[in-house]
Amino acid sequence: MPNIQVKLRRGTTSQHTGFTGAEGEVTVDTDKDTVIVHDGSTAGGHELAKASDAYSHPNHTGEVTSTGDGDTVITDNAVTAAKISATDTTFKVATSQVVVNEGGADIDFRVEGNSNANLINADAGDDIVGIGVTVDTSDTFSSGTTYKAQVKDGLRVINDSGVAKLKLLNDETGGGGTSITLKSNTAPSANEGHYSIFTGNVNGILNFKNETANKTINMDASGDWYAFTNTQDLGKTGSRWDDVWSNGTFNGSDQNIKQDIEELDEAEKRVAVKCKGLIKKYRLKDAVTKKGDDARIHVGIIAQELQAAFESEGLDAFRYSMIGRDTWWEGTDSEGNREVKYEATDGYTEVTQMSVRYNELLAFIIAAM
Repeated sequence: MPNIQVKLRRGTTSQHTGFTGAEGEVTVDTDKDTVIVHDGSTAGGHELAKASDAYSHPNHTGEVTSTGDGDTVITDNAVTAAKISATDTTFKVATSQVVVNEGGADIDFRVEGNSNANLINADAGDDIVGIGVTVDTSDTFSSGTTYKAQVKDGLRVINDSGVAKLKLLNDETGGGGTSITLKSNTAPSANEGHYSIFTGNVNGILNFKNETANKTINMDASGDWYAFTNTQDLGKTGSRWDDVWSNGTFNGSDQNIKQDIEELDEAEKRVAVKCKGLIKKYRLKDAVTKKGDDARIHVGIIAQELQAAFESEGLDAFRYSMIGRDTWWEGTDSEGNREVKYEATDGYTEVTQMSVRYNELLAFIIAAM
C-alpha cells in the first residue's frame, strides 16, 4: 500500500458545536473519535455512528433501514417482513395511539406471561378476547351468541383503593362450583364481601351474604329459601312489606325452646276480656289515598287502645310481645326517593308507630273465654 496519508480538519466536541463546515466537508471529533459530515448550513454538522455503536440483535440477521419517506422498516429475511409506521395497518404507531390490526384482517394478537402462553389472546377472526385462555367459540349464551370476552379461573374488579367490587370465580374457597361475589365498602376477604352472591356454595346453590357470616339468606337445590335460625327479619320497622301470600305459616312453639311457662294471672285475664271488646273495623289511610272509596275495610285492634287496656290493670304492655313500638327517621335521598334512617338524622322527620302480633293477641283473648 502506498505510504500516503490524508488528514482531515479536526477538533473537540465543543469546538464542533460552533463550527459550520462547507457542504460535503468531513471533519473529525477528537473527543468521540467520530466523523462529522457538514452540509454548509448546520452548526456542528452531522455525526456518523461508529460500528461499535450500532445495535445488532443476536438472534436476527435483519437490518433497520429507512424508506426515505420518514418510515422505518425492520426487515428480516428469515421471517415475514414487518413494518412499524404511522401508516401500517398491522401495527400502527402514530402520535396519539398504537393500533394493532387497523386493517381489520384475520390477524390475532397474543401476549405471553411467565407461565401462561395466553396471558392476553385477541382472536381477530372470531372477535373474542381471551385472558389466560385460548378462546373457545363453542362456549355461547343460550341464545347462541358467543361471549365477547373469556377469562380463565377468575375475574376481579377493584376500585382505586384496591377494594374488590366484583369477583367471578370458578371455585370459591370453602365451596365448589362457580361463584359470583359482589363486594361493597369493605376490603377484600376470603369467601365473602359486604354483600355477596354465591352459586354452587356449600350452604346452597344461591346465597346472599353480608359481612357477618351468620347473616345469610340461601336457596337450596330444591328451590327452598332459608336463613340461619333467629338471626334475621323480613322487612324493617320503617320499611315494611305490603301483602304476603301464603298457604300457611308455622311458628316455633316447642317446649324445649321456652322457659318461665305459667298460666295467665287474673289481671292478665281481665285485660284479655277488655281486648275482646276493642276489636274494630277501619280503613288504612294509604289505601284510601290510592283507591279512594274502593279502599277495603279491615278488622283488628288499635295498638294504643291495647296498650291502655294493659295499663288499666297496672301492667306494662311492652313486657308482652304482642305489642310493639318503633321509631325511625324519614327523609329523601339525592334523587327524591323516600329514605329511612334508624338514628336521628338532620333534615329527617322522626316517626313512631305501634304494631301488634295478632297470633299472640288472639291466643291471649281466647284464654279468657
